Amino acid sequence: MKERPSARSRILLADDHRATLAAVKSFLESTYNIVGAVGDGQSLVQAVEQLRPDVAVTDICMPGMDGLAAARRVRELGSNTRVVFLTVQGGPEYLQAAIDAGAIGYVLKYRLATDLPLAIDAALAGQRFISPPLDDLYL
Repeated sequence: MKERPSARSRILLADDHRATLAAVKSFLESTYNIVGAVGDGQSLVQAVEQLRPDVAVTDICMPGMDGLAAARRVRELGSNTRVVFLTVQGGPEYLQAAIDAGAIGYVLKYRLATDLPLAIDAALAGQRFISPPLDDLYL
């Protein structure tokens, strides 16, 4: 059986809830190369610099530097890492803030199983993915 190109892709995870981080890692590790898992935005920025992942999957609300500030910092660093948000924040103002911060993907946590692999694969292809029902705002 031929291996999917995404299996070699390097994914970094960031969420301040350890159980969520562990669940997302467990869900994704059979398909992607999970290179790290961190619990705050500052650690995300440092891990992007050190590990150079293809995609960073991050929550918005985290202590210290939140995911939005971390995404902006990653963009300012000139990193090639693409940012996908995985969040409970379903309001259009959060989606707009994520897009403004440089995100290429936006997945609502309740759609993790159906949408996160699609968002990561889209990000790897340089395409935007936004979970329904927010997708009609940007796609």
